[in-house]
Amino acid sequence: MKTQNRNDKILLLKTARAVYRDLKARVQGTALRLRWPNTSGRRDDTDGWRASIGNLGKGEPGLQIWLDHLSGHPDRKFNFCYFSEKHSKIHRLTESAAERFPVQKTITEDDMGYGDFAILKERLRRHEFGEAIFEAYQDKWFYFGIYDLSSRLSGAKVNSKAVARAADFFEEVARALPSAKERGA
Repeated sequence: MKTQNRNDKILLLKTARAVYRDLKARVQGTALRLRWPNTSGRRDDTDGWRASIGNLGKGEPGLQIWLDHLSGHPDRKFNFCYFSEKHSKIHRLTESAAERFPVQKTITEDDMGYGDFAILKERLRRHEFGEAIFEAYQDKWFYFGIYDLSSRLSGAKVNSKAVARAADFFEEVARALPSAKERGA
């Protein structure tokens, strides 16, 4: 288990850095403000870790990548999401990106089971991966993102398809904001 935890934490950081590098070439015309990914040393209450890779400006939603058990599946799954402590900030994103990423599921603390870690009582179904999900917890934490069902590669090897999906999601949501300019403009 220790080896798996170590590999998963390394995988999260490697993946976050790959997404950062991919997005770095795409930020022009968007509000995306990227920073080199970091992660906390301890596991979160969802038995995994998160890495922050930037935000949409000061006081605006942050970009996060999670690798944890929240989805209810036996192995940790990625979640690529925007995060804010203000509902209005995430609501603005969901409204702006509704054409490309309509919210397919809402998750609240009522959907959670609590034991050693917080996970969904009913795990995400296969068709819910890759779909936009809104999460709201205790009127304090709000997320808008997609979970990724990519096959895990051995060890801590980065899955390039997951990286591409994450970068596409972050960019497309940022480009859907009224302040965004067309690519190359």
